[in-house]
Amino acid sequence: MGTITLVLIGVSLLALFYFNKKENHKISLLFLHLETKIKEGVIRLKSDLRKEINKLTSEKEIKKIVRKALEENKGGIDNV
Repeated sequence: MGTITLVLIGVSLLALFYFNKKENHKISLLFLHLETKIKEGVIRLKSDLRKEINKLTSEKEIKKIVRKALEENKGGIDNV
């Protein structure tokens, strides 16, 4: 579990370089999504994490996750 945490920290730093500041809320939702998958036991190995991150790189997949998170939080994050 510690290795996955370190990988998530590294990925979060990389994500900050690739995304605009306007999209930081989307980044936090994506990492919340990854964290949930880890807690549910869906992601157990680094290879599982890489597969999930590769899936998330498509804009369509990102929009779907953000939309789902907003529905669950009832619009808690503005202007997504």
